[in-house]
Parts: sequence; structure tokens; C-alpha cells
Amino acid sequence: MIHIISCFWNAEPYVGRCIESILLQSDEEYTVHLIDDKSSDGGYDLCMRMVGGDQRFKLVKNDRKKYKLKSIDELISDTSIMKDEDIVVELDGDDRFLHGNVLGRVKETYRQNPNLKISNGRYVLPDGSPGHSCFVNVREARYSGFDFSHL
Repeated sequence: MIHIISCFWNAEPYVGRCIESILLQSDEEYTVHLIDDKSSDGGYDLCMRMVGGDQRFKLVKNDRKKYKLKSIDELISDTSIMKDEDIVVELDGDDRFLHGNVLGRVKETYRQNPNLKISNGRYVLPDGSPGHSCFVNVREARYSGFDFSHL
């Protein structure tokens, strides 16, 4: 199972496009965890309107500010929700998938590489230029320049 985790804070202008990009995925076997980190805008309400009846979407509104990593840690530590064999995709609430086969490519990558534990992908900046994530030698990650994007 793929779990998409999308944390957001005051992302009302963007979170709709994030959700639309998830809904456009050709692979529909996923669960989405939308986590509002105590926003003061209308992003949570927008999410409710967009995904209200879709059982794949789980919407959480933090009652106190937890920040992204605490929210993600709590979610992936809950063994009633996440299993060891699940794939977790982190997509910020102000980001979106670039095309409709992102989840298909993720699944295929993990199918072809059964020992793969973590990976990162490429991304495109708003001006169309490529982002800076790249192949990382995990043994040297702490000692090299910034090569990771997001988690």
C-alpha cells in the first residue's frame, strides 16, 4: 500500500492543486493523510470540500502546532495504520505531483528493487528549472553538501 503524507500550514492557495495532482494519479491504490498543522487560513475547509466523501483521504487537524516531522513521525509510528512493507510518499501541501503516473513509477521502482528502503526523486521549481536532489551515497550523506530534498 502507498501512503501519501501531506502536511500543510497556511497553504490554502496551494493545497487544492496538491489534492488535484493526487486525484489525477492513474494508480488509485493509495491512502492520503492530509495533516493541517494548526493553520489559520481556510486550507482545512478546502480539503474537506475537495475530499469529503473519498475514503482514501484521511484529514487530520492538529489541535496544537507539531511541525511536519513530529506529525509524520506520529503517523508512521502507528502500526495500526502503517505496515513495514508499505511505501510512504511525502508530498508537501504546497507541492504537487508533476504527472499522473508518479505513484506507478514509485511502485515499479520498489518492485524492481525489493531491498530499497529510502529514495528521493526529482522535482521542478516553479520557474521550470530542475530541483537539486540527486543520487546520494548514504554512507557519506552527513559529510557532503545538501543533496536531499524533503525527507
